[in-house]
Amino acid sequence: MTTTPRIVPVYDDYPRIASVYDHYPRKVNVYDRYPRINHVYDHYPRKVPVYDHYPRIVRVYDHYPRIIHVYDHNPRIASVYDRYLRIVHVYDHYPRIVPVYDHNPRMVPVYDHYPRTVHVYDHYPRIVPVYDHYPRIVPVYDHNPRIVIVSVYDIYPRIVHVYDYYPRIVSVYDHYPRILSVYDHYPRIIHVYDHNPRIASVYDRYLRIVHVYDHSPRIVHVYDPYPRIVPVYD
Repeated sequence: MTTTPRIVPVYDDYPRIASVYDHYPRKVNVYDRYPRINHVYDHYPRKVPVYDHYPRIVRVYDHYPRIIHVYDHNPRIASVYDRYLRIVHVYDHYPRIVPVYDHNPRMVPVYDHYPRTVHVYDHYPRIVPVYDHYPRIVPVYDHNPRIVIVSVYDIYPRIVHVYDYYPRIVSVYDHYPRILSVYDHYPRIIHVYDHNPRIASVYDRYLRIVHVYDHSPRIVHVYDPYPRIVPVYD
């Protein structure tokens, strides 16, 4: 059985790109000093883009179109589409179209055929949990470390974690466990597990290491002023 060669290029001073192609088209793009994007494509189109210094966007597409947008310094929007067209917009500094409690924690619960809840806390940690056919959770913390957990239990569990001021983690579980971990101010790690264990570890400001395990040919391009280790196992 032959597979398409997968490419993991990494750029340092310029935007960082880490693209991984699987049996199905799957991309993971990471930009460093410029807006950071993490795209993951599955059997069904699923995207998880994340922007760092610029407005942060987290989009997740499931069996049915589902979008969750989160903006950081600019107005924050959390849009969710269900089997029936349902939109939940949440704005931070600007008016929000949902019931709002100001000085106290604000809550926006939404219930569908299955329990769907959207909680938003303003000055204190912000949480946006969403429940679908299977439990889906999206908590967001504002002034404190930001956590964005998108737990999608499709056929198998899928989790996306994002940390802001502190290390950022983006974990995605597919049919087989797939993990994408990204650390921001601290060393950055990108782990990808496929049908066979695939690991792509990248450290940023400190010693950078790129590990790639795969049965198929893999190309790893590395540009970095610091020493970098790129072991490849075929």
